[in-house]
Amino acid sequence: MRRSLLIRIDVSDAIDLADHVSGGTLRWWFEQQDAAIKALVGDDAISMKEACRRLYDYCHDRGAYMNDREFDGITEFPKTNRYWAKDPDFDMRLMEYFYEHPKINMKMPWAFWSNRSVRTVQDLAWPDGIRPDFEVPGTAHDARWDAVTQAMTIQAAMHRLGLSRDQDVNFANWEGND
Repeated sequence: MRRSLLIRIDVSDAIDLADHVSGGTLRWWFEQQDAAIKALVGDDAISMKEACRRLYDYCHDRGAYMNDREFDGITEFPKTNRYWAKDPDFDMRLMEYFYEHPKINMKMPWAFWSNRSVRTVQDLAWPDGIRPDFEVPGTAHDARWDAVTQAMTIQAAMHRLGLSRDQDVNFANWEGND
């Protein structure tokens, strides 16, 4: 089971499918670190349609794995649990746009009720705004770096709120290869 999924999407394909591209968004990207910008145009970039298919398969496989582990023998149990984003009003709606795009037209791997906000949990766990700074290898605003940092934030917040299944886990850094 892969711990993470990294998909590089062909920027020109995504822009061609988009309704519009905000100048402010382009400017924001041009202000990021070179490594984050270069990560957008790797040789392994694929079409948005293929990216949607791979994300769906990954989410389904993760759900099937969790079902087998947590709910053995219950095959009709929902395949998903929770999908975290910072912020779902942007990230999940953007993905919804592409999944529903006439040139893609695929089922989304999540239901609207399974979306959760990283910012909401952060505010609950650290109302003063001071939260842990994790040592995650990588480049800020690279998709994997963002995902790992946000996952660690959720885990640390649940721990702080006393909602973690394992209260003895130390979330000081991430040591993962994939």
